[in-house]
Amino acid sequence: MIPDCWPAHGEAVWELATLHAEWARIYGDPDNPPLEGALEFHDRWLPGVRTRLFGPAGVVKCPEGSCVRQPELG
Repeated sequence: MIPDCWPAHGEAVWELATLHAEWARIYGDPDNPPLEGALEFHDRWLPGVRTRLFGPAGVVKCPEGSCVRQPELG
């Protein structure tokens, strides 16, 4: 589940825009999406974005409707 406040988090905007671009590349031809690309999207890209943004160590934390941005690493 993606919190409603995702547009307020630059990391989420970047990751979700990149994810959308990859989805559009794979499914650009709705009559013939490549199976390999579809499998990689659902097994690799989508779970990776969820984990990086919203997982236990993710950068977006929004408990009880209040957004808290985690400090950037590095």
